[in-house]
Amino acid sequence: MTSSKLTSVEVLERALELFGPDGERWANKSPIGDEHCSVTALAKIAVLLSPSYMKAKSLVRRGAGLKDSESLSYWNDAHTFPEVRAAFLKAIELAKAEQEAAHV
Repeated sequence: MTSSKLTSVEVLERALELFGPDGERWANKSPIGDEHCSVTALAKIAVLLSPSYMKAKSLVRRGAGLKDSESLSYWNDAHTFPEVRAAFLKAIELAKAEQEAAHV
């Protein structure tokens, strides 16, 4: 499946996988090498500015409890991997609920 055909759930799950099981490839500052922050992980999986990228980013923002005016990049830099992982997991729950509601 190409990145433009991925659902929000798939983008979020694959982005979360990029961090590694224990966050060994997660960066809370500027990523180096194969590291990723929340924004770069989403961008790597989904084509930047595609509907799936924008939706996934919005869901992570919601999962993190961010207001519209708050930056996901700054939030990522100020939090631990367990907090970022929890926001991604919450975003996946939200995406699945939205998909289920759309099929009702």
